[in-house]
Amino acid sequence: MGERSRRLVAQSKLLEATVMVELDLDRVEFLMTEGDVANLSVGEQKPSLMAARIVITQAVNADYGGGMDRRDGQLWAGWQEVLAGTESRFSITQGQVKWVSNVLAKEDLKLPPGLAQWREALVSYLEDTAHVVGVVPAVVNDGRV
Repeated sequence: MGERSRRLVAQSKLLEATVMVELDLDRVEFLMTEGDVANLSVGEQKPSLMAARIVITQAVNADYGGGMDRRDGQLWAGWQEVLAGTESRFSITQGQVKWVSNVLAKEDLKLPPGLAQWREALVSYLEDTAHVVGVVPAVVNDGRV
């Protein structure tokens, strides 16, 4: 990879880290039985948030069973924060969306069979920009995006 290519990759990663994407997990087409809804409705947390939390956590644990480096840990920490909340609508960086989407979409990633539909629904939602609620540029310290 040439110097110009390295700079373009670095610029792309910086942009992904500053562009915020607003997601709404209630818009993910999870197939849920009445039992799923009853079991996943915990306190103020919505079933869609709980389903996403289960699938994403299982996928990350399966993919990073041997641990993760600091960069991946930072991306995962952001997801842990929003998934620990009670809101199914939240903002997260474009880089974090891409990272978790890539983890979920890995062909060789082994998850429990019962999570297959939820995984595919989540991958479809995250990869289809028409489902994204909004993209908001984050403002950096000097006021430029």
